[in-house]
Amino acid sequence: MQSTGLSPNAVTYGCLISGWCDKGKLDKAFNLYSEMIDMGFTPNLVVCSKIVSSLYKFDRINEATVILDKMVDFDLLTIHKCSDNAMCDSLPNNIVYNIAIAGLCKSGKVEEARSLLSSWLSRGFVPDNFTYCTLIHAYSVAGNVDDAFNLRDEMLGRGIIPNTTTYNELINGLCKLGNMGRAHRLFAKLHRKGLVPNAVTYNILISDYCRVGDLSEASKLREKMAEEGIS
Repeated sequence: MQSTGLSPNAVTYGCLISGWCDKGKLDKAFNLYSEMIDMGFTPNLVVCSKIVSSLYKFDRINEATVILDKMVDFDLLTIHKCSDNAMCDSLPNNIVYNIAIAGLCKSGKVEEARSLLSSWLSRGFVPDNFTYCTLIHAYSVAGNVDDAFNLRDEMLGRGIIPNTTTYNELINGLCKLGNMGRAHRLFAKLHRKGLVPNAVTYNILISDYCRVGDLSEASKLREKMAEEGIS
């Protein structure tokens, strides 16, 4: 286009990127995305979502992460950027919503991620285990275990059954706060919930029992782990 004297704009780039994504030509789409930024245009959420979802579809995680980081840099993920209903209604499936939430959590904007989820829920977004686990992890790491458990309860209220990974995050959050008793009680309930503790579950508890000096309990868990054939 430029060779003919025509200058592409953001809309032109967006259409071309979308077209190459639909054809599975992700190298061309990714190169156009980079060119678009070099030309001084800021990709909107729809453009980023299109290429990110396509990259994830073909397991090109590293390139998707590059764009996710740019989305955070451009502040494309906050609620006020979604004031255009037409734009928001055109957003792709759960992959992109989850990427956006993960991106905000990754950059420490946990409350913004939570608010964004609430906003999307009002527009019909159906969260999944990954959505909630991402937020539960972020709250647990930040020491806000009560908020993490509130999200677990919200999951159950929506008919989403927390998996072992979700409970690992809750157990880890309790351990980091030094609440080993509650963490162990939650661990003991996993089988009753139809879940099987994995190596991550055991390692969280063993590590933190060692940290607080309870080597006896750590040894018991190590033995139980061996008995169950978990390494």
